[in-house]
Amino acid sequence: MKDDRVMLCTNDTIRSKARCHYKSAIKIPENLLLCDAAALPGAAATVYHALRNIARLQSGESISIHAGASATGRMAVQMASGVVATVYTTVGSKEKKALVIEKYGISNAHIFYSRNTSFAWGIERITNGRGVDVVLNSLAGDSLVASWECIAPFGSFIEIGKRNICANKYLPMYPSAKEIPPSVLSILLNFISASTVRKKYL
Repeated sequence: MKDDRVMLCTNDTIRSKARCHYKSAIKIPENLLLCDAAALPGAAATVYHALRNIARLQSGESISIHAGASATGRMAVQMASGVVATVYTTVGSKEKKALVIEKYGISNAHIFYSRNTSFAWGIERITNGRGVDVVLNSLAGDSLVASWECIAPFGSFIEIGKRNICANKYLPMYPSAKEIPPSVLSILLNFISASTVRKKYL
């Protein structure tokens, strides 16, 4: 309808008027701020592609989601909870931890801090050394390696950030000894670019 507030994903939007296919536009609820609405389409498409199409996350499986209080993190937590997967997540502060508990009902024992690599020890402890079926990673440096080592046998590791790839980071091959299929290794290199996701899903 005329004058409706909408959110969309399309090319060349830095202009007075943007055009898109009507199926790519969604009406913004009255109680949602424009700045929040702008963050939703990209995050939703990224998470959907990562968890449904690449990881094929299923009920009963477990997943580690970094930055659980971010737009992408929240979307991932909701989607994983929706398929009844066991969710572990990391946050950067007590406030963000409280938000994830209050908004999404994640157990306090399943939330770890991402400011150091202690989350890896926490996941190993709570899973009795097994690790998780899916790692949705956005951390870099030593935390990248720590995340990589959290994968369970036959698990999936999905990198959604560009930093590690552009920096040509190397990973230890120990997780490969846990019978992770070679196809999982290619997933690390298949980071989800905004343009690819936008063209395919929005």
